[in-house]
Amino acid sequence: MPALPSRLVFLLAAAGLLFACRTPQRGAGALAVSPLYNPAVTPLYLGVDGPHLFAHGPDANADVDLEEEQDGCARGTINGNPIEVCPVPDQRAKSDSVKAFRLNGPLGTRTFTLDQRGDRVHVDFGITLGRAEFIVPEGLLRQHPEMVAAAWFYGAFGIPRSGSETQAYLIRPRDS
Repeated sequence: MPALPSRLVFLLAAAGLLFACRTPQRGAGALAVSPLYNPAVTPLYLGVDGPHLFAHGPDANADVDLEEEQDGCARGTINGNPIEVCPVPDQRAKSDSVKAFRLNGPLGTRTFTLDQRGDRVHVDFGITLGRAEFIVPEGLLRQHPEMVAAAWFYGAFGIPRSGSETQAYLIRPRDS
C-alpha cells in the first residue's frame, strides 16, 4: 500500500483539528417555521437550547435572542434592543388557557393575550396591532409561547399584518 503524501496527511489533520475545535452551534436551526397558508415559502429556522430561543442572520427577519428566567419573564434582545416579556400580575383570565403578558421593548409597552389549546396558540395584540395562530411542538415553545409571540410581534417571521386573521404558522422540528 503506498504511503499517503505528506501534504494530504497535513490537510486531513488540519481539517480534523478545525472540526474538533469549532464552537458547537447547539440548537441552531432545530426548528423550522413555515406560514400555514403559504407552505412554499422558505422556512425560517429557530434555535432552542434549554431555556434559550434564538434566530440570527439569514435565518430570521429579525435577530431574536430570548431566555426564559426563573421569575417567569423572558428577557433578551430583538435586533440588539432589550426586551422583556412578563405575565401580567393578578390577571383575571376567563379560563386556564388564556393568559395576558406585557411586552416591554423598543416599540414601547404592549399587552397581549395568549389562548393556548393543545398544540395551538392564538396570539392577540389587538386588531390594530395584529393577531396570529401558531402550531407549536412539545418543549420550550409550548411551555412558553410568549417567547414566540414577542419574536412574531417584532417581525422575526415577517411583518405582522394588522387587521388580518390569516397569519398562521407551523413550528416543527427541522427534520420532520
